[in-house]
Amino acid sequence: MAYFKDFRTFTAGQFLTSLQVGFNCFGSSIKSSYTFAGVKRFKQAKKILDRLDDRCTSDEQRSQLHQTVAYCNQCYMAYQILYSLYTTSTFLAGACTGRLPWKLYNPLIDWEASYVHFWLAAIFEYVWMTGVVLQTQMADVYPIIYFLILRTHINLLKERLQRLRSDPTVSEQNNYVELTKCIEDHQLILE
Repeated sequence: MAYFKDFRTFTAGQFLTSLQVGFNCFGSSIKSSYTFAGVKRFKQAKKILDRLDDRCTSDEQRSQLHQTVAYCNQCYMAYQILYSLYTTSTFLAGACTGRLPWKLYNPLIDWEASYVHFWLAAIFEYVWMTGVVLQTQMADVYPIIYFLILRTHINLLKERLQRLRSDPTVSEQNNYVELTKCIEDHQLILE
């Protein structure tokens, strides 16, 4: 709507920023729709990962899981910082120059009416875009985190398989039980 209503008042920077937002909103909406449609599957995957976590009994395996969780937290925080820097810097750059950061169409507030209206409209845009960017961030970071955890479980399974029959003090029956558990874990990972 802002393109039709206020196109002549756009600066080159505002136009390019709003154009970028338009394309990103379209792509982000599709990506987020797929991600949020799969939330039920993410919850199922979490239950499966919890079962795989329970199979990790040694301190070494637990340590690898904790390292992966710490790395996932760092990954999330990196995304959070970068995405938040984008919204905050765009907001500050626009607001400090007296222009709306994204020039979103807002029929409720006439930002040109007064100084207070300008700041209300700018803050409204900032809050709105923070929500949009957070939605995009979640759609971007969820798959990465799940795959990092899944990769760790695959490596742990590989290590358990490599240890099979390597200890001569373990009976064939116990090796068979451990092999069966490895096969079950492999099926869980495929699930």
